[in-house]
Amino acid sequence: MVIACKFYRGSPSILAACDRELLGKKLKFGEVDFEIRESFYFERFITLEEFSALMKEAEVMNLVGERVVGCCILGGLVNRNSVKLIDGVPHIQIYKI
Repeated sequence: MVIACKFYRGSPSILAACDRELLGKKLKFGEVDFEIRESFYFERFITLEEFSALMKEAEVMNLVGERVVGCCILGGLVNRNSVKLIDGVPHIQIYKI
């Protein structure tokens, strides 16, 4: 699995990641367009192993896509009921406290 991601180092550290094929897509959320912009979500492509490591390091995560969000559900990081669908695509934001 190939994941598109961008890791923002700082306080807080932020991981933005999505399924590769979603880059550049525009989704509808009611009256709002939700754009999966390369400028926010893409710095490089990573493997599942790299994704897992970055999730441990990140304090905030913004994740979009079946596979990316599915990894978080399978890993027990999020509850399936917490996932929001935007135009049928799973989206989750995680804040570590």
